[in-house]
Amino acid sequence: MKLLKEWVGSKKLQLCKVYDVKEDGDSVEKIWDKVLGHKFCFVLMTSDKGNRFGGYREAEFTKSNNYKKDPKAFLFSLTHGVVGRPKDLTYCLYDYNSYGPTWGNGHDLYICNNSTTTNSSYSNFPTAYNAPEVKGVESKSILAGAYNFKIVEMEVFTVLNFLPKDR
Repeated sequence: MKLLKEWVGSKKLQLCKVYDVKEDGDSVEKIWDKVLGHKFCFVLMTSDKGNRFGGYREAEFTKSNNYKKDPKAFLFSLTHGVVGRPKDLTYCLYDYNSYGPTWGNGHDLYICNNSTTTNSSYSNFPTAYNAPEVKGVESKSILAGAYNFKIVEMEVFTVLNFLPKDR
């Protein structure tokens, strides 16, 4: 929680879970049923490689089937304690009705349908996001531990309120 607060620029965060892969299922239809219309969201994941990682977005989840600008979006690795910020705002997010949560063009992070049973999710990090250097770790492995991975855990939380650090 300390790192999430730091990365979003807040000294206090109150979160509400809106989706849990273990309770709600891993089909993209189930994900969209739960996240559609939410904004200010953290997507927290654990891969089958054991890495804890995710992304943050302030833009509303919509089935726009298009890229979205979100200057506050970022990708992060809790395993390595690092964050990647967008270098090209045009391609921050990709909301597509047959994809799970996706960041960047190319895609820096893409979650596939049935992500707990197939390793078709991938991290092509960095493309639209800056990749922090992690000694001894290839950039495409920083988030999930490998380019392709399965999801073991995934939860989406919306921020109910936060107190900016400058207050």
